[in-house]
Amino acid sequence: MNATRSITTPALAARVRRRLARERQLLRRCSPWSDQHATLGDYFLVAAHTHDVLARHVNVEQLARDLGVLTDHVVVEDDYTHTDGEVPSATLEDER
Repeated sequence: MNATRSITTPALAARVRRRLARERQLLRRCSPWSDQHATLGDYFLVAAHTHDVLARHVNVEQLARDLGVLTDHVVVEDDYTHTDGEVPSATLEDER
């Protein structure tokens, strides 16, 4: 029986980046406050040698599954929530 495990989006992006390095591609994250966010999305792909944008609005979870770095028994959790759906208290304190 496979137990369900979880991974955060930043950890998943790191897996994808390591895998894409073999293909000389880079996964980049665009700041939500950037002028280019509407064009590029949260994540986009870049050719390592030319810095040409290869793909915009990349779904990191789907890309990870396509590349084989995310298996079916692993779920992606939101960066600030745990599997029980509760927000960690440190996060709540930081926002005060």
